[in-house]
Formats: sequence, structure tokens, C-alpha cells
Amino acid sequence: MDNEIGYFELYRKLLPDSFFKEINEPGKRGGIFSIALVAWIMIWQRLYRNASMSEAMLRVATGKWSELSGASSRVKHGRISESTGGFSLARSKLSLASTEKIFDELYEGLQGQASADSVEFGVDGTTMILSSTNSIIEQYPPALNQLGAAKNGILHMVVAHNLDLGYAVRPAYGAFFGDKISTEAQLCAELLPRLPQGATIVGDRNFGIFVSCYAMQTNGNGIIVRLTDSRAKKIAGKAIYDGLDEQVEWRMSKA
Repeated sequence: MDNEIGYFELYRKLLPDSFFKEINEPGKRGGIFSIALVAWIMIWQRLYRNASMSEAMLRVATGKWSELSGASSRVKHGRISESTGGFSLARSKLSLASTEKIFDELYEGLQGQASADSVEFGVDGTTMILSSTNSIIEQYPPALNQLGAAKNGILHMVVAHNLDLGYAVRPAYGAFFGDKISTEAQLCAELLPRLPQGATIVGDRNFGIFVSCYAMQTNGNGIIVRLTDSRAKKIAGKAIYDGLDEQVEWRMSKA
């Protein structure tokens, strides 16, 4: 954790107190766990290989990150428990709207520090296993096992990372199973407006399809994607070989 101070200073620079004062959360958030502290702990956990809540609370209890703590006499007098219950509850209360504002502000700040040439973004799709609560399963249906029994909800997500510096734009997500599935092509189209103007998209062959490439081109993006062998041959109109470099016209197949 040699660069923890550097990460924290960057966080404070990109998200100053004035930013958090503009976030309106429903209800009153008092005690130690301000939005600024909750967001930082979650980021810190990801930076350090999914560090546990117990590790985070040990730092909070020993005075780390105290400038992010809410107004509380426990902070002033150093009476902070190492129990994870308070942070767990505060984390569950962080709204989606606030989370998206924090993500977008960090992204804009990092993008502003990148060089003008740092505009290549790797795009990829992934899935995430969620909990099995009724509300989550309703929105993000699970896969069915051989007995037809539902398990955990499954989230489908398309992410984009700056290939030079590694920071990410806020992902696009939806259901992977069920009646309202979100395809990678749909999620990619939703993600594109969040990228810098003229950014070049680098993707695997899941994005090397007409609908995705058309969306990228229409959005003003450069495109570097892999194609399946059969698709590449069809577009080129001939066999593919190493070193082939020529202009082609890609037309959408008839439905």
C-alpha cells in the first residue's frame, strides 16, 4: 500500500468538500460515515485487492481519513469502534444517483488530467453475480439450473477503460437473462456518449458486428475491433491473410 497517500490526495483533489455538499441524499446522514468517507472506503477496498471491511475500519478507528468523517463527538475524542456494522449500514444507504455522480466526477477529473493523445478505450462485456433478494431477482433474473430453480441475480455490463492510464467510464448495465435482456450491442451504444469526443474504441469480436461498429462510427469514434473469420472473409470478399490492408464497404445483411 505504498501509494495509499497518493491515491487519497488525488481523491481529495478530484472530489473536494464542495462537491459532496452539492449531493442531496434523502434523509439525514449523521455520525462518522459521511458520503465522502463511504465512497473512499469502497474505492480503497478495490484498490487493495478487495480489502475487507475490518481492515478499513481498523484505519478509521486509528484516525485514518478523519477529515472525511462526519461531524461526531466520537471522531473528535477518538472513540471509534472497529466494528463493521456502521459502515455496512452506511454503504447500503448510498443511493445509486449519488454513486453515479461520484463516478462521473472522478472520471471527468481523470480525463481532464490525461494527455490529448490518451483517447483509446478498451471496451468489453462481463457479468456479475448479485445477491438473491426478490427485488434484485425481479430486475436481474438469474440463470436456471438443471432443476429449473432460480439462483442469484445476474447483471450484464459493458465497461470501457482508458488503455493508457487505466481509469474507467461509468459502465452500462442491464439484465443478462429474462424477458428484458440487454445485449452487449445495446449496452455499448448506451456507453458511447460517455466517452471523450473522437475516442478510439478497441474491442474484441463480440463488438466486431455491424450494429456496434455502426453505432461507434455514428458517434464519431475511431474503431479497432476483431472480427470472426467468417465475417472478415464476407466483408473482404476474399480469403484473409497476414498483412492484408485495404478499404472495404461493410453493408448490413438483410433481416
